[in-house]
Amino acid sequence: MSTRWRHSSWGDEIDLEYGKAIRGYPDAIAPSCVFGPNDPIGWTDKSLADGTGLILGRKGAFRGVHFSRDPFIVIDTTCFLNPRVEQPDLHWLHSALIHHRDAEEVVEAVA
Repeated sequence: MSTRWRHSSWGDEIDLEYGKAIRGYPDAIAPSCVFGPNDPIGWTDKSLADGTGLILGRKGAFRGVHFSRDPFIVIDTTCFLNPRVEQPDLHWLHSALIHHRDAEEVVEAVA
């Protein structure tokens, strides 16, 4: 019997890229969304990812998990997933991170 499942770890599947300190985003009107650890917090002309991606808060009380279809940047208390595999199922990864018993374990496992 053939199966598509394989054994893997978070570190085999993704890298975490850390955010950058930026200014002037709360009142800006620009194309790229700025994400903080819990929510989108503004807009900027800069981007760290030019398309669909997953954002993971790494500091703060809630440490949210977000899905973005558009270009985005994350601030320095946040990171985003950089898949190591071709054509990752980002919807599955998003769901897995939301329902993982402790998203902080994922950050520690990959970092």
